[in-house]
Amino acid sequence: MRLKNQSGFTLIEIMAAMVILAVLSTVMIQKFTLLTHRAAVQALKWGTSELSTREMLVWTKSKLGASGWPGDDLVFSAVDKNLGAEYSWAGAGPTVDGGDLRFKAVEQHLGRQHSTYSGAGRWF
Repeated sequence: MRLKNQSGFTLIEIMAAMVILAVLSTVMIQKFTLLTHRAAVQALKWGTSELSTREMLVWTKSKLGASGWPGDDLVFSAVDKNLGAEYSWAGAGPTVDGGDLRFKAVEQHLGRQHSTYSGAGRWF
């Protein structure tokens, strides 16, 4: 007895679909990894900008205060350098000259321009 209207996929068709899915998933994983790294680099740039902004606020507050500018060391120590849970500092943390800032698995060395009587310090 012969069946009529047999339908389904052959083994070759199923294997071809599996190969296509494997190639697509490999490409997507690579793109996702690259996107994650780019996001971490951008977060480090944001963190650097945030540190400069905090430094400017502390410097401005000290300049407007009754005692005036206290010096670079005191301005540096007054700046909150904790940027959040995903950020960390390598080693003992930042110094008045800079430090190594990490965001997740990406690390970047930051330098710091010292504050003076006429200008706030800046992170770069």
